[in-house]
Amino acid sequence: MTNNVELSKLRRHYLTSPGQALIISDDPIGRLHALSQFAEDTGLPFENITMDSVCAVPLPMVTEDMDPDRPYAHVNPEMLWHPMFWLPTRLIERQAYEDDNGTTYIEDTRLWSLRVSLEMLSGLIYDHETGWLNMMELVGLDVRNPADLRRIRNWQNGAEDESLDSINLDELMQDDNDPTWALETARGVIDDMDGAQWSVQAAALAEYLSAGVHSNDSSDILQRLYECSTLLDTDFSDVVTEVFENLDSEQLADDMELLYTSNEPVSFEALKAYAVPLISIFHDIAVEFADSLETVRRTFAVSVAS
Repeated sequence: MTNNVELSKLRRHYLTSPGQALIISDDPIGRLHALSQFAEDTGLPFENITMDSVCAVPLPMVTEDMDPDRPYAHVNPEMLWHPMFWLPTRLIERQAYEDDNGTTYIEDTRLWSLRVSLEMLSGLIYDHETGWLNMMELVGLDVRNPADLRRIRNWQNGAEDESLDSINLDELMQDDNDPTWALETARGVIDDMDGAQWSVQAAALAEYLSAGVHSNDSSDILQRLYECSTLLDTDFSDVVTEVFENLDSEQLADDMELLYTSNEPVSFEALKAYAVPLISIFHDIAVEFADSLETVRRTFAVSVAS
């Protein structure tokens, strides 16, 4: 790769904004849209994209049916500037580890996503303020240049290319003195990740729904209710079971979907009557799991959403 380059000048944001943490999404609504955007921009099917919000942005995943030498041969070549398409094998593959009893496990998607996120941060591949390292600019190519884009397409199809073949992210990330640090760090905090995610995202959803209550706009608050009730049922199902014995999140989501998809007008006051207790539920979740969030923040410092 190009040597003696000031990396801060080779960065761009994509599905992120200045100051955004990489670990834990503090915008659950936005992440739903980001997932669709990533699939559309890359051409990847959803089964090759992570859904877990332990990383604030979707991550591409390599599966066994993909060419190990050119796993992203069919990805939109304009997206190959993104460093996630250049992960070294040790980060593409799931690692095995042993628990305290000597039982061997293979990383699941959550643990893998957290390990990859940690490596991206430690290797300066992602910077909170300036975004992602642009891999094409790092090797002197520009995806906006038709000639360079043809080179990238040819390389995807198996051609050799001195610049593209030189890309090695381990030059920026690998810690030879402690090669398993990211996995061990991730394992140490993974049990607190659920609570931390619930706390951050519940607080965000309470704020999002509160804005709808103050909008005095029936269509606006209905959309927010529909999105929030859906996320409550899908992302907080374990919380609902544990903390709210009398809350039927599935029924609430069904009710909101029925209202959202019907053409029948619903008064703002009637919708507000649904929203106010739901805001209280999200507030309670945020407080209930605040300790887990604090544990994760202490471990990862500025890496975690506030």
